[in-house]
Amino acid sequence: MPVDFETDDLTAALEAAGFDRTRPVVVVWLGVTLYLTADAVEQTVARVAGLTTGRTDLVLDYSEPRRGGGEAARRRAARADRAAAIGEPWLTHFTPPDLAALLERNGFEEAEDLGSSGWGGRYLGLPPGTPDRPSGHLVHATRHRTGASAL
Repeated sequence: MPVDFETDDLTAALEAAGFDRTRPVVVVWLGVTLYLTADAVEQTVARVAGLTTGRTDLVLDYSEPRRGGGEAARRRAARADRAAAIGEPWLTHFTPPDLAALLERNGFEEAEDLGSSGWGGRYLGLPPGTPDRPSGHLVHATRHRTGASAL
């Protein structure tokens, strides 16, 4: 069932598809936040946080704001321009502290935020010490309804 995160009610769509709010849930939300408004990202994270009366795990990715100059920044700007030219502009970026604050505001008590070197080392075998690139973070956040601890 398709959902437009900018306009649709995610909770209502899931319930219409038979979602059981009494069971733990894992939401994998990859390749999306960059293309949404900040409000839509915030609203979706809030809805995911309230999906169940039990544990909620959220896996998402995000991109940091453009920074610096040089060849890497030029290549990234060119990719953003190409995406915009085909109707998929990059709208929302987060700094790691801002993304952590968003998750905490919505009740996620635990979060692991891996920059490109972290997920690249873990999942792609990149060597230790590979520099982070701001273009990609992978986050696993958990919300427990039974108690809270700081992020």
